Amino acid sequence: YTSFVSAFPFEETPDQENAINNVIDDLSTPQPMDRVVCGDVGFGKTEVAMRAAFIVANSGKQVAILVPTTLLAQQHYQNFKDRFADWPIRVECLSRFNTRKKQDDIVAQIKNGKVDIVIGTHKLLQRGIEFNNPSPDFIQDLPFKLVFIRCVPNDIVIEEDRMFKCGKVR
Repeated sequence: YTSFVSAFPFEETPDQENAINNVIDDLSTPQPMDRVVCGDVGFGKTEVAMRAAFIVANSGKQVAILVPTTLLAQQHYQNFKDRFADWPIRVECLSRFNTRKKQDDIVAQIKNGKVDIVIGTHKLLQRGIEFNNPSPDFIQDLPFKLVFIRCVPNDIVIEEDRMFKCGKVR
């Protein structure tokens, strides 16, 4: 984890470090995380998600990151691919930008546990998506906030008991 963190090309803000530490604390408990990380564009929410994804993927669980648009899915996919390039973590993207054959291939690989992190649009919520060893924490990225959602089999529950605005508890 330390090597992954040291590859981050920017210095973390105190609020970002606080949010990262709180997410790590959440991930170290047996309960699914129920945390919302909010911040404006450029405040480092994606790095918080990447570090959480790194920890979860390294523990042998699969990570799903839900985004609202195909363009954002592609952007995050490229950012995650670049950031995870030196690690044995497989990142895929599931969106309408993929051909039907490619989508079916990715879905099969998710089910077989060959995909560690999948980034996608609502396609991640379609019937037939089955994870081999999912994390109970689902990550949703919206343009101005990053939401960690608790996943329950056959149900998704958004829990916002604790909210952060740029890393500060509100």
